[in-house]
Amino acid sequence: MRNLSLPKPTARPPARLRSGNFWRFSLRLYRRDGVAAACLELQDRRHLDVNLLLYCCWLGSRGVALDRRRIALTDRRIRRWRTRLIAPLRRLRRDLKDDPLGMAPAAVVSLRRQLAKAELAAEKMAQVTLAEHAPQGGRIRPDAAMTQARHNLLVYLAHAGVLPKRREHHALAALLAGMAKAARGR
Repeated sequence: MRNLSLPKPTARPPARLRSGNFWRFSLRLYRRDGVAAACLELQDRRHLDVNLLLYCCWLGSRGVALDRRRIALTDRRIRRWRTRLIAPLRRLRRDLKDDPLGMAPAAVVSLRRQLAKAELAAEKMAQVTLAEHAPQGGRIRPDAAMTQARHNLLVYLAHAGVLPKRREHHALAALLAGMAKAARGR
């Protein structure tokens, strides 16, 4: 009889698993009432990266604290991808909504859908990169996760030079409320 040994457990789950977990977390959170609007508000008004907002929440849900050095490194890791690919795709998609450039509306709608799919695929690739380099976390209580996520979000805003005012606090509260609902399964 052959000796069948099980693979030794690793300290970190494979990057593929982490990236899938982050993507699923992001989709669940983003679909919660008020979360998409809050993320887009912070993106459009304060030039924040939605993926980094979701990353802050995901890491918080796993008990991982970000500091300014880690968020700066993380932001730098995906900045070129965001500025050279994701943002131009978004800009094209939005511009065509406001001005179809004399093209048939039906053709523009189809093109905007294709651009949205490409933008989403690029966002997912950014998330894969974020997850691959994410610090190891674990399971924590929902109240501790909320506290940690709030901390991470504030570290990100400070890194981005955003002094949170009432609108930003409302947007952060919507993100955290979405997390709380997701944790309760609602």
